[in-house]
Amino acid sequence: MQLSASTLSRMHAILGRVDEDSVLAKRMAELQALESELRDALDGDVHAWVNTIPGTAQEAVRNLYDAGGKRLRPVLSLLCGGAAGGQPRAALPVAAAVELLHTGTLLHDDIVDEGDIRRGRPTARRVWGNALAVLAGDFCYFAALDALLDHGDHEILKRAMAVARALSEGELIQLQRRGSVSFDGEQAYFDIIDRKTASLMAFATWGGSRCAGGDDATNAALDTFGRQLGLAFQVVDDILDFAGDPAVFGKALGQDVVEGTVTLPLTYALELEPSLQSDVRVLIETFHRDRGGDQRDDIRNEEVPDASDIVERVRNSGALERSRETAAQLTSEAIEALQSVPESPYRRGLTLLGASLLDRVS
Repeated sequence: MQLSASTLSRMHAILGRVDEDSVLAKRMAELQALESELRDALDGDVHAWVNTIPGTAQEAVRNLYDAGGKRLRPVLSLLCGGAAGGQPRAALPVAAAVELLHTGTLLHDDIVDEGDIRRGRPTARRVWGNALAVLAGDFCYFAALDALLDHGDHEILKRAMAVARALSEGELIQLQRRGSVSFDGEQAYFDIIDRKTASLMAFATWGGSRCAGGDDATNAALDTFGRQLGLAFQVVDDILDFAGDPAVFGKALGQDVVEGTVTLPLTYALELEPSLQSDVRVLIETFHRDRGGDQRDDIRNEEVPDASDIVERVRNSGALERSRETAAQLTSEAIEALQSVPESPYRRGLTLLGASLLDRVS
């Protein structure tokens, strides 16, 4: 992994003193080798569960899973299993369940968002239609619960059910706010992403630790690590809607704004440049009018701003740097939680993996 100079600077700030960049590079290489080994174990387990999905729905799930993806959440589960003092493979039931839950949410999200491309391939809804994509996503959820039932830990299963509910709540809240043009501020944003993103990542880290026999203190520390890292991960993802490469990111810049999803960079930009609010309102309401939604009568005669202009104004407002600072602070809080976890190659892996996520927006 070639890390940019700005990423190295942020990692040094988060990790504390590192003697040389060469030391950091060596540790990153060790982490990559460990990740590769863990992914190989994960793939076998997930494929075994995918094979239980009937008919064409199995093909839809396999097509999405085999298209790649970071496998971040299940790798975190396996690393946490090792960090808790057990064998990483002991956490495979949770790791597989987390990836199956995530895959199910992606299949459903593409229907809600009318997505056409996912991981460089046509989405399941495009190839097989909405009905089959919904059912394929449902079967991913069922397979995830089966994996946890087989493990037999009631507390892990109970937490998984709460996470599935939180994921749905987050999507529903965000969906209900689309087109309403309600700029509710930073706390409303974090309430949504805590459900949509952080809840699953915290389950991955807590569950991986518990599954491998971690004690209560270690489980709690890794729970905090996962939740704060999940929040940071989503902030980084939302920065990319304004600063990413569309060819890599997979969608046009500013698409979240157009659809009425008010993310943290836009929230900060609206605070820093209040004049943006009226233009964003017109852009969002026009998008929903064109999709058949209700719209105020007085907006019909207003000039519709260009999405690229909104993106540029957000970039120039200072909101992206403020969002990067927030992501770095959340990452620091995540890594701070690891201090009570015994030192091991797995804890070092978690630390480096968390800090390196900032490279996506550096």
